[in-house]
Amino acid sequence: MRAVDIETKKLKELRLEMPDLDSSNFVMKAIDYSVNGWTVGLLYTVLLMFITVYVKHKKVFLPSLISLAIGLLTLAASFVVAVTVDPWAGIGVGMLAAGLLVCTIVIFIFAFVMKLLRKGAR
Repeated sequence: MRAVDIETKKLKELRLEMPDLDSSNFVMKAIDYSVNGWTVGLLYTVLLMFITVYVKHKKVFLPSLISLAIGLLTLAASFVVAVTVDPWAGIGVGMLAAGLLVCTIVIFIFAFVMKLLRKGAR
């Protein structure tokens, strides 16, 4: 890094001496690698799949419909945030809505398969 000395008007090199980082903490590395958007999306999908398995036969699409409602409300909220607060924040909320809707599609497919399997078991 360089800085200009005010008195001499010449460039002067600055050296920053910082201690070396200790990167041997396994727990913190594991948390850093495991907590991300893919993990959260996967856990959300698995949770709704478990709920789909344990609901009554006639209400097998209820968790999927609730997830669809949450996704659509989040999509609408992204437009509201983009207009009222900040367009970039609206894009961020929109990306969250897109992830929710992708998980919802997977859950709808799972519910449809569950419904077919339950009909075939009778």
